Amino acid sequence: RSRNKRHRAPINSDRKTLQLCRQVERALMFVLGDSDDDVLRDLMIVSVEPAPNAGRLLVTVTPLYELISPLEAAARLEAARGWLRCEIAASIHRRKTPDLLFRCVDPSQDEA
Repeated sequence: RSRNKRHRAPINSDRKTLQLCRQVERALMFVLGDSDDDVLRDLMIVSVEPAPNAGRLLVTVTPLYELISPLEAAARLEAARGWLRCEIAASIHRRKTPDLLFRCVDPSQDEA
């Protein structure tokens, strides 16, 4: 019986991790959309993925407009990391808030 529980744990853990990624993505969409920073407000979330687990999440964003450089967007996200993490902590209601890593991709380049 205990073997079945251990066997099912990774599936449950994966489900919980994906659920966390979706919650963080939704929270970030609202927080960025309500931001006072024009650059942050004009970012679109491409994905939120475990990196390598739920303790650290990789948030991939892209600027909505070509006027915003990916480097500028990445710098603004890095500067706002603590504030974003606090906002996420308030909205996801988990014991531990994941650390956030940001990757900004250029909207004019096709990703294969």
